[in-house]
Amino acid sequence: MCVLPAGRCTTKHTLLFFTGSLKSGKSSSDQPLDAVTPSEIHSLTYIYTALSKPVGLPGIHEFTAMGLLNNRMIDYFDSDHQKKVPKQDWMKERLPADYWEKGTQSRQSKQQWFKVNIDILKTRMRQNDTGKIRSGNTLY
Repeated sequence: MCVLPAGRCTTKHTLLFFTGSLKSGKSSSDQPLDAVTPSEIHSLTYIYTALSKPVGLPGIHEFTAMGLLNNRMIDYFDSDHQKKVPKQDWMKERLPADYWEKGTQSRQSKQQWFKVNIDILKTRMRQNDTGKIRSGNTLY
């Protein structure tokens, strides 16, 4: 979802496919995930969005990252809370605490990477912080 004015965001779909059996919850077709067969194809997408500066609006963060499995959010991180959290019960129940700790560190690293690269682009494009908000998006 783009929170910037029309024409300011780019949307593209990049999907990673895998096979396997999932254990609980619901799939995008509302079948229980434990009913998914090994030959079924699923989509796993990670979306990272960074803004050049805070906008001061509720729910819009300087950096946001989320994972989607079959278009359903499975994890979430934002610059205000600084913690990767599960968004599906089956992930919370089956993944150890160190998975979430390492995931938090990874997201914090990506947040820093976006900040550095947005600053580099602003410098190269002779932009400053008094102007418009710039965004960077990665979807993989």
